[in-house]
Amino acid sequence: MSSHVYKLLELTGSSTLGIEDAVRSAIAKASESVRHIQWFEVTETRGHVVEGKGRALAGVVEDRLHDRIGARIDKAFPCESSMPRRRARPCPSRS
Repeated sequence: MSSHVYKLLELTGSSTLGIEDAVRSAIAKASESVRHIQWFEVTETRGHVVEGKGRALAGVVEDRLHDRIGARIDKAFPCESSMPRRRARPCPSRS
């Protein structure tokens, strides 16, 4: 088994459809700019409550969660192949 190194990123996702959808949307958005996402961990959940009512009474209008994702770092790190695009530096050309 080969060993890997992972970059740890923290995300906050939200959804009006529920916690599972908040996880999916956070990971989907992160995967637009981060390669090799391998795992996630939900570290905190919250909900936005209206008029003091719970979801069963249709008072929760949005679920929010804080999660961490692990993205495997390849040999090109820290260039653009592994980092979020806005902070990445170009990878050196490979001959």
